[in-house]
Amino acid sequence: MTKLKLSPDVADLNPHLAGHENIQARVRPEYLGTEPGFKSKLEAKAWRTWIPTQNFKAAFYEPLVLHLTGGNYTPDIICITPEGEMWIIEVKGAWNAYQSGRSSKRNLKQAAQEFKWLGRFFSLMPEKRGWKLTEIE
Repeated sequence: MTKLKLSPDVADLNPHLAGHENIQARVRPEYLGTEPGFKSKLEAKAWRTWIPTQNFKAAFYEPLVLHLTGGNYTPDIICITPEGEMWIIEVKGAWNAYQSGRSSKRNLKQAAQEFKWLGRFFSLMPEKRGWKLTEIE
């Protein structure tokens, strides 16, 4: 287990965590060069074609769950930049997908607000020639 310190703003947004000094997240050790078990073909394609071109120090597939005020959110990919910055990435084909697109977009936006101290949040979508990375603020 990895311990993450709660910042005051996150503690204010999550009163049910009051009195807890740390929250814990289970982190799976999947780094660049390791092939995790993917839940979608698009996530696998992003891992194989986009991630290797970005010069990240490390990349993790679904390594943790963020407990939001209105539910849980599992980021698809988390990367560590050469500068040590954490990028939280949601891979989607479209936001209007019938089953999960709308809820994923809502959860990603909420996570970007509640956990902005954790790093930068992005959506990654395929385009005709490559990928489009969009920062969520």
